[in-house]
Amino acid sequence: MQGPISHTYPTAGTYIATFTATDTHAATSSATRTITVNPNSPTTFTITASAGANGTISPSGGVTVNSGASQAFAIAPNAGYNVGAVTVDGVGQGAVASYTFNNVLANHSIAATFVPASTGTSFTEGFNTGTKGAYTTGNVTFTSGAWTLNDALLGNTTSDRKTGAQSVRMRNSGKLTMLFNWATGAKTVSVKHAKYGSDANSTWGLWYSTNSGSTWTQTGGTVTTSATTLSTATFTLNITGAIRFEIRKTDGTTRRVNFDDFQVSGY
Repeated sequence: MQGPISHTYPTAGTYIATFTATDTHAATSSATRTITVNPNSPTTFTITASAGANGTISPSGGVTVNSGASQAFAIAPNAGYNVGAVTVDGVGQGAVASYTFNNVLANHSIAATFVPASTGTSFTEGFNTGTKGAYTTGNVTFTSGAWTLNDALLGNTTSDRKTGAQSVRMRNSGKLTMLFNWATGAKTVSVKHAKYGSDANSTWGLWYSTNSGSTWTQTGGTVTTSATTLSTATFTLNITGAIRFEIRKTDGTTRRVNFDDFQVSGY
């Protein structure tokens, strides 16, 4: 998390602060407050990101609020802050709303609910944030949320097939597992895949869970990765409600496969 955004009011008085909320996938909301400032009585608020997603606050270069974390900073008059759908002092403001505060002399709290994407749009994870250079099991927080990489790492060499800076490289019976639910269900899922370097063909499959990872069900058939350029495998699910996914390498060999651009189309 970057350092907090801060502002010091030069004089006492009444200020209008407008908060324009935008998550990492352009879903927006807003909150407006009228602030009365007494000398030596700063007014602050706290942004709390919901579990399973990150959000970015701007301006001032942007401050990232990680999944489940909080960030406190002072209100700047007449400045826009990108947060997410807001709850002000425990009162939900909906997807797009505003709220006016009068005579605010004490601290207030805004809980910002960041979601991977708005309802009915696609969520794509390109695995370009975070680092993991070893095959040992570990969690990495990407733009979409936290994932577990088991017998998998993030590869950025010339032999790694990728659309951005890096992609997931998996071997043996490795797994790539979402640690959060995609709330809007899934019509389809697509994954780009390719052989790493000059490795031979490998097989893998896609599993899903509708009970937060307690049990898993395979969707579609086993996929064979036979090309050294990325191709797209698409799975049709048509499942509503909260869902998460896991990619499993099924051949158990040391042959390596790159995975990139994991995309879910929800309802």
